[in-house]
Amino acid sequence: LSDGAAAFTAWDAETNSLVGSKFVTGPLFSEHQWVLRDFNAATAGVEILTGFTRNSDGAAAFQVWTAGGTMVGSKFVTSGLFHSHQWEGIADGTTDDQIFVGFVRASDGASAYQVWEPTGSSPAGDRFVLGGAFNVVQWLTGNFDGVANGEEIVVGFTKVSDGAVGFQHWNRAGTTMLGDGFVLGGSFLNPSFLSLKPMLPTRDDLLIGAAQSTGQPIVLLWRAIGS
Repeated sequence: LSDGAAAFTAWDAETNSLVGSKFVTGPLFSEHQWVLRDFNAATAGVEILTGFTRNSDGAAAFQVWTAGGTMVGSKFVTSGLFHSHQWEGIADGTTDDQIFVGFVRASDGASAYQVWEPTGSSPAGDRFVLGGAFNVVQWLTGNFDGVANGEEIVVGFTKVSDGAVGFQHWNRAGTTMLGDGFVLGGSFLNPSFLSLKPMLPTRDDLLIGAAQSTGQPIVLLWRAIGS
């Protein structure tokens, strides 16, 4: 509380012992989000991703750490021209997971994503997916096509003009839209999106929840690919 510096502590609950801890950013940064994934297959267990923004100019960056406090990689990924960053891990279908970040351009409301190697050394994909006529509700990563080649991206959104609820399904590289659809009209409020495996253990499907204007809830289960 004294200076706003961000840190993590990893604790082994079984042995009641400290695994590691680290201060990762100082008071010049904020909006930290934390994700646990296997970003480094060379070390046992999962690693810790923190995504954050710089207070002075809004530039966004990530760091990846082992639980013991050793840095795997870091990278500044966007400038202050973008906001509303959401950080996730995404499997590349081989060994190490990659870094996913979705965000919005301040000038026109267009939304985009990037995929990075956890070392920060090279980008693995990027794409502008929606214009300013749509508001992003949620970014999801998962194996939505059921193919054993890693995970993809789903973005859930609403249309500004009439509130219609829809989604798009993209590959990691940003080269192919694999599926899309409008699933609810504007009479439904507060939509939310969740990935889950309801039928096939190798495929994620898309769960969409919302409420009618009367407050009556509705839940839809949607297959993201080819919709």
